[in-house]
Amino acid sequence: MNKKVICGVAGRSGGHIIPCMTFLKNAIAADPEYSVLFFSTDTQLDRSILALYPANFKYIPLSLDSFPGKKIVRYPSFLVQCIRSFITSFRVLRKMKAEKVVSMGGYVSLPVCAAAVVLRIPIEGFELNAVPGKALLWLAPYVRTMHVCFGEASSFFKNSLCQITAYPLRFSYEDRLARDKGLSKYGLDPAKKTLLVVGGSQGSRSINELIKDFFKKNTHRALDIQIIHQAGANNVTDLELFYKSQGCTARVFEYEHTLQFAYAAADFVIARAGAGTLFELEFFEKKTMLIPLEIKSTLHQRENAQAFVLKNPSLFTMMRHSEISKDPEKFANSLLAGLGL
Repeated sequence: MNKKVICGVAGRSGGHIIPCMTFLKNAIAADPEYSVLFFSTDTQLDRSILALYPANFKYIPLSLDSFPGKKIVRYPSFLVQCIRSFITSFRVLRKMKAEKVVSMGGYVSLPVCAAAVVLRIPIEGFELNAVPGKALLWLAPYVRTMHVCFGEASSFFKNSLCQITAYPLRFSYEDRLARDKGLSKYGLDPAKKTLLVVGGSQGSRSINELIKDFFKKNTHRALDIQIIHQAGANNVTDLELFYKSQGCTARVFEYEHTLQFAYAAADFVIARAGAGTLFELEFFEKKTMLIPLEIKSTLHQRENAQAFVLKNPSLFTMMRHSEISKDPEKFANSLLAGLGL
């Protein structure tokens, strides 16, 4: 008997791909008759994340660049890519007879969901952040159910569409490990304080620079602080050399799927404010300074951070880049206070 097919679509961000795959894994656990079809981009990041999942998750890569924005000269090629992605999606969805499509947003969702609309396949949206992205706002008229993880996001959609849904965490209670297990995993000293730096699945150059600046001005702190640092692509070697030059014990990596060991080892965390990071930090009960990404095209991380600071002020504080630039000493003092130094 042919299995039922459920389709997911997300790309260009671990913050979208991981919860989507977790949601689909849970669907399979609830109904083993399902198999998974997953549309994503053909970028190295997407491929490396999806390689961690079982073979029964069929991956369909789409060649689709990021949205051109104000770069008008890129629109013709982007439009061609969208058309090609629509045709690929249409053919695959029709052949596999998908029962529904689950979208986490992002521009890769548009051609896939457009094909689903033409084929009359039900679509479920999943807004992970406090402020919805453009793709899901555009798709809202065609969505049967809009799952939201922040109550604040409901105001952007019709009430009849929205359903408050728990964030699909990749971790379980068995992953809440003792501190010594986390330290042992990374070969770290239990007598030192451990700082975890998480810049999201793609890292954060600006946070990397903040940490480097802190150690340049507080060289003696290399004696009592050790680092676990998710640095993002192209930043690992530079940070490893920097920490070595400062005499600081550090474990630096581009991206790691098994962050439960890092969470267990951490005494304090500095992180971006993507939804996945926030819900994971809350789950592991980690005291954290949030430094949200704030760019013209999106302010959702700031809204995410503010929501979590209000919700759980005993765990979360927030400092914006503008605040840190004006008062770097306050950042340093807050970091040390978080570590208990």
